[in-house]
Formats: sequence, C-alpha cells, structure tokens
Amino acid sequence: LEDTLSKLEGKRVGLVRMDSGFFAKEILDYLEMKGLHYIIACRFNNRIKYSLTHERKWIELTDGLEISETIYQANGWEKPSLNNSYRSKTVPLFYIKLNCG
Repeated sequence: LEDTLSKLEGKRVGLVRMDSGFFAKEILDYLEMKGLHYIIACRFNNRIKYSLTHERKWIELTDGLEISETIYQANGWEKPSLNNSYRSKTVPLFYIKLNCG
C-alpha cells in the first residue's frame, strides 16, 4: 500500500477503495494515520452478521439498495468505528464503508 501511494506522490488521493483481503487493523490504522478517506469491503464474521441482521434502520437509496449506519468494533481494535453498511436485494453482499465522512 505504501509503495502504491508513493507512486502517486504529488497527487491528491480522494478515496482509496479495497476489497475484503485488505480488511486488517494495520491497513486501517495506516489509512487513518495518513488521513485518507477509504471504502473497504469486509469478510463476514459472526459479529458482523449479527450486527447487520439486527440492524433495524435501513434507508432505501434506490430500488434494491439500502444503507444503514452502525457502530462496529473488531477484536483488537482500540475503539469502535462508525460505519455505513450497504445491502442489495439483488446481490447478497454487505459492505462496510469506513472513514468516508
């Protein structure tokens, strides 16, 4: 990640988007230390599944796509994070968006 960002030196990075393979504390800490906005998909563990299935305040953005704001704290994180969760009725995937505000 640092190598990739170094190649963009002098350019403004508005948003970093990553798949679930990058959903790790070290990477999230690095992005936050650099002050970068990011969107990252996450793997579904039982805590995330529970949080999403018990969330009651979903807002429909468009037909078949909904968003909800939740708080999630993974094991090993020092503090919880405010997240936006997305779900689609046509594609059974949830995404967690972190630090994009």
